[in-house]
Amino acid sequence: MFLHFLLSLCFAHPHESPQIQVNEQTLTGPVIYIADPIYGQVRNRSVVLDPLVLSILPRHANSTFLKGHDDIHVYAGINIKSLTECNYEDDPLYCGIENGNWTLTTFIDETPDVAMLVLTLYNNRGMIIGSSTHTKYKEEKCDVLQKETNIRGNGPKGAYSQKIEEKATGVCEDVAPLIDMHMVNQAAMSLYLGVK
Repeated sequence: MFLHFLLSLCFAHPHESPQIQVNEQTLTGPVIYIADPIYGQVRNRSVVLDPLVLSILPRHANSTFLKGHDDIHVYAGINIKSLTECNYEDDPLYCGIENGNWTLTTFIDETPDVAMLVLTLYNNRGMIIGSSTHTKYKEEKCDVLQKETNIRGNGPKGAYSQKIEEKATGVCEDVAPLIDMHMVNQAAMSLYLGVK
């Protein structure tokens, strides 16, 4: 019986969706659990980034981006507790292997010089099947120094002169990079489109 099971795994079609049994429920198609983001040095933006990541990543997990996969089930945060008792908050990858679902992890780091977003998708055996990394670097923004423009011409009432002045400090500042909605969207699309 066990040999029959191993042979069926070896000869399974690679695009077939697994049938997952969780709490006596059978789900066809991949089940993806989106883990809470993990932060590097800067943690004070998690209040902004957690809802952003956990709202965008499930939206792109569909058959348009995940080619060859239909009936995709996505769980994020505590929603997975409706299916299983495994503690996904402590070890999402272990629970994914135990319950036979895919796991999507997010790593975020924002420093004054670079912002990095890394998405990694693991299959039901804990193997990486997709990854996407997006970075953004600091930018230098400078004010223009004072400049003058003189305009002279002839009009219906004779010659005229106009002077336009622009004043600025001439100071340059480094603008720290921040992860935004566009960056998360791009990372999610490239991650899901890369899954074979």
